Amino acid sequence: MAFKNKLDYIPNQPFSGNSQHMSDTEHKKFQTRKWQVLIGTFCMLMVISNLIIWSQVAIYQSQAILHFSYPSQAEQVFTELPQRQIAIHARRLKSSHVLTAVSESLSQKQYLNISLQTLVDDLEVEPSLTSRIITLKANGSDPKHLKPMLDIWVEVYLTLIDSEKEVNNSEEQKTANEQLLLLEQKINEQRSQVQNFAQRNNITSLERDENRVLNQVKNLSASIDLAIAQQAEKSALLSSVNMSIGHGETVIRPADEPAIDGTRSRLQEITAGLDALSQQYTQAYLERDTVIVARQQEVVKLQALLDEQIKLSQEAYIQEAQRDMQTAKNKVVDLQKQLNEQNELAQIFNQNLDEFKQLNTELKALQEQAQTIKTQQITQQVSKPFEAKISLLASPFTPDFAISPNYLLNSFISLIASLFFAILALFLYSFIFKQHVSQGSSSNFVVVPGQNVNQDLANLNNQQPIQLNQVNPQSLSQLEVPAVRLLTIDESKSLFAVANKQAKVLIGLTMSGVEQQELKVISARDFQKDYSQMTIKGVASRVLALPSYLSEILNNLCVTSGNEDIWSNLDPVQDFSPLLVNAAHDANLLLPEQIDINILRHTYITYLVVQGIKLNDIENVAGFIAPSELANYRHINNQKEAVDIENINTQYPLV
Repeated sequence: MAFKNKLDYIPNQPFSGNSQHMSDTEHKKFQTRKWQVLIGTFCMLMVISNLIIWSQVAIYQSQAILHFSYPSQAEQVFTELPQRQIAIHARRLKSSHVLTAVSESLSQKQYLNISLQTLVDDLEVEPSLTSRIITLKANGSDPKHLKPMLDIWVEVYLTLIDSEKEVNNSEEQKTANEQLLLLEQKINEQRSQVQNFAQRNNITSLERDENRVLNQVKNLSASIDLAIAQQAEKSALLSSVNMSIGHGETVIRPADEPAIDGTRSRLQEITAGLDALSQQYTQAYLERDTVIVARQQEVVKLQALLDEQIKLSQEAYIQEAQRDMQTAKNKVVDLQKQLNEQNELAQIFNQNLDEFKQLNTELKALQEQAQTIKTQQITQQVSKPFEAKISLLASPFTPDFAISPNYLLNSFISLIASLFFAILALFLYSFIFKQHVSQGSSSNFVVVPGQNVNQDLANLNNQQPIQLNQVNPQSLSQLEVPAVRLLTIDESKSLFAVANKQAKVLIGLTMSGVEQQELKVISARDFQKDYSQMTIKGVASRVLALPSYLSEILNNLCVTSGNEDIWSNLDPVQDFSPLLVNAAHDANLLLPEQIDINILRHTYITYLVVQGIKLNDIENVAGFIAPSELANYRHINNQKEAVDIENINTQYPLV
């Protein structure tokens, strides 16, 4: 950044002549201490961690595998039974009762005094429900004791399972027989109760539609729906007849139509004959001819007869419609009464039917329970599917190598961890002592702005860089660059010259005072007098005069598109800025990517302010501008006095 104001600087004085030498010495000492912290922390952590790792006792492990096999019919009928039983066996193997027996057997047979707590800690059980196996593990520091521990553990548990099977089989058979006898008694009592209840309440079936009471309710509901529909139909017919008669229309009962049509046909026939005679003879002759007079009298009689027939037919039609509607209404009332009575009976029957269903469900549950017990007895007697055959799939062994700890892996992990913590300690040390070490190693300069001293800024090239945090804030405000770029008249003309029609309209309207939000919603209806004048409505309503070259472009654009929408093929939100950027590239403007509507509007407002327009009058030309934004233009006005808006040229020179 180039400074326009000349600056003075006052260099800080060193404390002694050998300050640079002292700074280098302190820096070397600080680097030496950092290496000492890094290496010392790393070595200390490595020694401590490896002492802990290599002092651990080696752990050995021996294993044995028990396999559980079930008959195929048990797995088909009771798919979850093997998994549940294997899980139970896995928990029982670690039970206090079994481990106590193992401890006693080890003392008696192997002369090994191993406490119950030691067995709980050293013995492990790992079940595999899908593979039907249980893996027994014995861990310890003495590999010679592990195989005897597993042998005694397997022997004690298998012996316990065999003894329990013999007792359980006899007890299960006895219990099942007692349950069957009790269930048979309950089934007989429940069956009698169900039959008596059905007879008392006239229940023939569990299906609702098959019972007489509920079936009647269903039929009555259908009948009353039909009757209501008929009543509505009769009522509509009566209303239609009355409405037609009220409007003066002729309503004839269908049964009377043949007679009325015959009378009307005879009347029309005689009337047609009289009309033909009236065209051939004079009125005086017609009045003297007896035959014609007789026909005229017959026409009068037929007309009276026709009117009487129509009147009687209408009255009969109304009476018949009223009678039909009343009949349908009475039918609905009677059916509704019957339905209400039948619904009360149906509610009582529904309660009895629900109770009957519950009794029948209880009977079926008892029968199913009895059948299940019988099936279980038969299955147990034939194949005993619930008893698993336990076999020793893998025998215990004496281990030759330790399973833990992994000294080499742990040592490598300790190496990585020690290095990490040593680097962390180095960063912590550097952070704590960083400020103390760096105090005497820099030279600062104080910038004094606003002084008219004839000192060349090039003399600062041999000094230390200026620190901006020591500059007077008031001087920095003088160096700020405006946030919005200002176009010159030549740049504006070049931009307008290379732009396409819509871009020229966008530039011309903006340079005539149209605001960005107003540009998005304008149409051909907003222009008057062959596009030489524009009316803007809204909060900042005003009338703008447009230059002739812009009027020609607008007229040509609207006629060509045949639409009132000026931006018919553009999106005002997204396409305005790219449209201007493209024109700026074609015009070879500096930094074309910065060109947007804000820059055009800023250029136009600046053009008005430079002419001396009052700030409060800008809104009458350029629309609403926030007071905070308007204040930025106060220093631009170079005129001694403000100029009235009538004396301001509001059309920016674009051509």
